[in-house]
Amino acid sequence: MIQIVSQFISFGIVVLLVATIGLFLLFVARRVRKLPIPLEWILSQISEYFLWLVLFVTASSVVGSLFYSNVVGFEPCSLCWYQRILLYPQALIALLALWYKDRRFAPQYILGLSYIGVVIAVYHTYLQYGGLPLVPCSAATVSCAQRFVFDFGFVTIPMMSLVVFAFIILTIHTSIWYNKKQL
Repeated sequence: MIQIVSQFISFGIVVLLVATIGLFLLFVARRVRKLPIPLEWILSQISEYFLWLVLFVTASSVVGSLFYSNVVGFEPCSLCWYQRILLYPQALIALLALWYKDRRFAPQYILGLSYIGVVIAVYHTYLQYGGLPLVPCSAATVSCAQRFVFDFGFVTIPMMSLVVFAFIILTIHTSIWYNKKQL
């Protein structure tokens, strides 16, 4: 049962990765030329509901990380803790931004946390794919290079974090840019 849930989470990350790549391509294409109406509609919906997307992705990520540590029993390494510290508040910030209808300042806080998170996730992913540590990992209990998950030949826990942070960054920037273009 745990393996099925883990593969479901990994499949969700693959879907999110495809969505992130698609959103990036839309973002680049829109900057180059006018898009067909269906693609323009997708960008308008992302711009309108970006906080809901951020809330859904971050809340799902919080549940997934708690599943791996509290149900499966994977002990987080120090880099995993840093990524959690940067990810967990984003769900709360997005929820409060939706509650108070704050579309102006909340994205700035979320972006700040996500940029730091993506740097840590890139470094952590680099370590898990065999890179040499640039900074020693405090492996008192768990090494940062240890892989607990390796689904579909590339999905690891730091890769999951990287995809989530990248999606959040791209979603918010797409919304900001799209709204400026509409003015």
